[in-house]
Amino acid sequence: MLPKYNLNKIKFGTDGATFERAVELYESGKVTKFKTDIEGFSAVVLGSKPYRVFLDDAHFDRGTCECYLGQSDTLCKHIVAVALHAVMKGKPLNEQDKRRINLPECSGLLGTLSDAKLAKIKTPFSDRLRFAGKSSNHKAFNRSPSANGTKTYERCR
Repeated sequence: MLPKYNLNKIKFGTDGATFERAVELYESGKVTKFKTDIEGFSAVVLGSKPYRVFLDDAHFDRGTCECYLGQSDTLCKHIVAVALHAVMKGKPLNEQDKRRINLPECSGLLGTLSDAKLAKIKTPFSDRLRFAGKSSNHKAFNRSPSANGTKTYERCR
């Protein structure tokens, strides 16, 4: 089974210190007993002591680890090291792979998106923004087309 995330998602979604430590663990062979099962990946990561780690196959940041951070539901270097193993299939990382992404990078690809593909890309962002609007004190705006075809924005109460 392949993970539903990739190396770039791990690099962009992990803080610098955690990513660097996870790379060190992965490269030094500390991810052992790696197994794939129906819902994800499991391994034993050799740190100050052996830590059992389970990782979801759909989200690299959803997993469990026996370390103190993992037990408090915080993304730890052990979980990220297992995610690296899952993505890289145990193969070595090159220098580009080890370089963490701080900002989104443009792929340089140009093209046209169909309405369906654009909707698929926009949906997760719209859902998150909708949730953020409900959970904050900021007032949202409703957009409605007017009779002359222009778009009007009205403050929600």
